[in-house]
Amino acid sequence: MNITRDMKIVIPIDTEKHGRCFVYSLPLARVVFETYVLELGQTYSQVFSGYDPRHVAMTAPQMAYAVLKAVSIKMGTWEGPSGVQAGLVNEISRLTQVAYAGEAGWERLPLELALKREILDEDSHAEVISSLCFFFLACRVGPKTLMEHSLLAAGSPRDWQATSLDFSAYLSSLPTSTPEKPTTKKRSSVIS
Repeated sequence: MNITRDMKIVIPIDTEKHGRCFVYSLPLARVVFETYVLELGQTYSQVFSGYDPRHVAMTAPQMAYAVLKAVSIKMGTWEGPSGVQAGLVNEISRLTQVAYAGEAGWERLPLELALKREILDEDSHAEVISSLCFFFLACRVGPKTLMEHSLLAAGSPRDWQATSLDFSAYLSSLPTSTPEKPTTKKRSSVIS
């Protein structure tokens, strides 16, 4: 698949309470990127410093959110109604849903509600936010020529999937999340 800037990302997360969950996020709009371009640019420079493929694959996704926060605090743009936390991080959360296996099959919740309802714990939530920050840095900030390589290096060990499907279509492609009831064919009492 050719990875483009408008791809959606699916991040599988294994949870203790709900087994494998799927986090699905839409891409950031260009206007959001342009609003926070300075913070994103500096974050990209630090996260991808030296562009060591091992670093990109192993540690960069865990660092992306923490680096974004540190950069924004240093720039004085983290807090406030139009700050990075309220504007950018909340937008990433708004664009993100979590699917988990419920009694009626795959159930979906917004990311923050999944945290409040303990579908994701704090560590899983932090991993998701940081992975999404990394994804958006690679898609929106970095050169297009490195985007696919960066996402494959980081995403392969984590089973990330870039998709053009909407979330309903993606969930339909998954195996059923509820046990299938056995079907037994009744025997006819009529002699044939």
